[in-house]
Amino acid sequence: MTGLNLVGGVYYGWDQTNTDNTFNIGSALGPGVDGGFFQNYRQVRHSSAVFIQGDFNITSKLVFTLGARYTEDRARYDDGYANLFIGGLSDPHVPLASTVPCPGAPGTCAYDSNARFVINGKNDAPTGRAALSYTFDNNLLTYVSYNRGYRAGAFNGGGYTSSSGITYIKPETVNAYETGVKGRLFDKTLTLAAAGFYYDYSNQQLQDTRPGPVSFLVNAPKSKIYGVETEATWHVVPDFTLRGSFGYLHATYSSCFFRIPISRATKLPFAPT
Repeated sequence: MTGLNLVGGVYYGWDQTNTDNTFNIGSALGPGVDGGFFQNYRQVRHSSAVFIQGDFNITSKLVFTLGARYTEDRARYDDGYANLFIGGLSDPHVPLASTVPCPGAPGTCAYDSNARFVINGKNDAPTGRAALSYTFDNNLLTYVSYNRGYRAGAFNGGGYTSSSGITYIKPETVNAYETGVKGRLFDKTLTLAAAGFYYDYSNQQLQDTRPGPVSFLVNAPKSKIYGVETEATWHVVPDFTLRGSFGYLHATYSSCFFRIPISRATKLPFAPT
């Protein structure tokens, strides 16, 4: 049986974040001199998209899927200011110097209560999906797929010691390839799922901790993840079941530069080994 099933739509999202932070650093300003940093900023983001996907039944068992999406993102960081102050936890805070906006080291810019830091960011991207699947007579499904993914750019809005690090970083993209099989065999007593995958990332967004300490978002130019995973459940008899799984993951940077250079063999953070 042949046929075409289509789904499409539009999307719009909006969010706003208002942030006020006080960072008390004790007597780091000098012996017996308590102080810290005060920070304020607002972030507003708008995201809109249009998408469509179709499943074409080439035969009753062979299905081709093709989908496309176009996304546009706009963001704004404004009302940004931060200052270095003296004063303990329960004392009045007396501003000493502006640190945002200020491109230099803390204490190098005179305090200005009216100074504000504003930057804008925008990006757009086409993404999509293509897949081919085949279902055998025993309902075992096999498939191959390609997906293009995208994550919008973002601000390093958390910077408070200097405005030089408050930037809008590039969007993250990934080309994801996968092939696999899943289904039930042997009179549905065995449930099996297995897949192999390869993810090719560009400008992956990651945290880099710098002196302050302050964490900044940065782009890792290239990274890749590939591996396999399988799992099976076998109902041997009604009261006895065997379960098993296996996975292998390889996740490394192809090229990357943080505050300290990282080699091509360095593993991605939070990737299980």
